[in-house]
Amino acid sequence: MLLENSALRLILAFLLLMGSATISADESKTPIAAHEQSYYVIETSHRVYPDFLQVDTITPGGSFLLGEEEYVVSVVLFNPHLGITQEGEYLTMSDTLYNPAIRVEVKLADSVVQQSWGFNRVGAPHYYRDHMFGFRLADFKVDDRFVPAPPPPAVPQDSAGE
Repeated sequence: MLLENSALRLILAFLLLMGSATISADESKTPIAAHEQSYYVIETSHRVYPDFLQVDTITPGGSFLLGEEEYVVSVVLFNPHLGITQEGEYLTMSDTLYNPAIRVEVKLADSVVQQSWGFNRVGAPHYYRDHMFGFRLADFKVDDRFVPAPPPPAVPQDSAGE
């Protein structure tokens, strides 16, 4: 029993030193950390097989296997308001969720075979010649540091048609 308590104390001390654990009465009721409550729902399509559609939900820092192959897909960046310059540079225009996008990385045997964007408001972007997969950010939940986009303005109804 003494050995188990010592080992438990060492583990707790290590976690506290690493900054990945804090213990309080409130947190003991909610075991899921705040960043684990965030998620991305990703739709994956294939360039050659138009009927292929795979939907996966992952947390930031997570990954998933693609199809029946050895491809591993991970999200390497979330951009709340993606902007692209004429030179092809990617910018974060603001912290408001106007044009949310994810940067997706596909690996095969520890080698990156594709990097591309997945957008929320439109379907999978056009493919590069050597890209086989397209990604769409179908749904997501992110932490409160990002500002929700305001709803679009209401379209006035034409009174002449009534």
